[in-house]
Amino acid sequence: SVMTGGFPEPYTFGRRVLKRLRQSDEEFDIILDNQSLCYSLIDIQKLFPLVATIHHPITKDFKLEMENASNWKERLSSRRWHSFLPMQKKIAPKLKKIICVSGPSKLDTVTEFFVNPENIDVILNGIDIETFKPDTSVGVIKNRIVTTASADIPLKGLRFLINALPKVISEFPDTHLIVIGKSPNESKIRTLIDDLGLKERISFESNLSEEEIVSIYHKSQIAVIPSLYEGFGFGAGEAMSCGVPLISTLSGGLEDIVKGSCYEIEPGSSVQIENAVIDLFDNEEEMKRVALLGRKRILEKFNWRQAAKGYLAIYEREITRFTS
Repeated sequence: SVMTGGFPEPYTFGRRVLKRLRQSDEEFDIILDNQSLCYSLIDIQKLFPLVATIHHPITKDFKLEMENASNWKERLSSRRWHSFLPMQKKIAPKLKKIICVSGPSKLDTVTEFFVNPENIDVILNGIDIETFKPDTSVGVIKNRIVTTASADIPLKGLRFLINALPKVISEFPDTHLIVIGKSPNESKIRTLIDDLGLKERISFESNLSEEEIVSIYHKSQIAVIPSLYEGFGFGAGEAMSCGVPLISTLSGGLEDIVKGSCYEIEPGSSVQIENAVIDLFDNEEEMKRVALLGRKRILEKFNWRQAAKGYLAIYEREITRFTS
């Protein structure tokens, strides 16, 4: 039961929302659930038209965390944190309309949560192309790599990028890595950095404003996204939008964003990261070509106006279906 787990919030949140909706005189045209997937949604969708967004089924996060856990305490912690998963698996197939943020995310929701594919529409997320845009007046710092691969989330694949750095440094001694994310709590990542002597080569930057994140992208020579899985992949999209040449896996929703517009690598391969980084650092023209491809793809496929039109069309359909 979710009540005996360490994170009952999705369950209790649903109870509070249902109570509020039943007691209130407020009128709502439609309710949007952002992946709480709580039991109360079954009753809520009887009261109002309801649409649920699923970014990706976190069954994959849970599986990888369990595989990477060092001891029973870490496994217990992961089990308690993911204690709401049985609830999500039970509720998702009963919802009338679900929106997924990428094609692979829809496929995973069908296979992991056993949802009827006819109940799912795909609307690609947008990227803020006015904030995340190139700026040629900012000087790029030679051999700077940027990533948004969070240190303590195994799914992000940061360890494969860290393992690739010594070889790259041997070819390009100025190489250093900026990680947009918190400094690692996980001892494995800290130990890996220490063992490889990379403490002075890697810096973690967190609690940043959008302007500070954009500034990091502008000063970086390349971006690397080594994720083992992403529901969508905002880090990849924002780097491309800023005109940073990208090296990325095609895992999960990343394929929808980056395919054909980056240096593609297999997930879990430090050797491929080494080779891709060295190839790009060695070739100014190729860096420019990949950067232009990335920005062009974001402009064409990932603007929020397009996404908003998609949401509006689904809302209108669901309201009509509910009231007819």
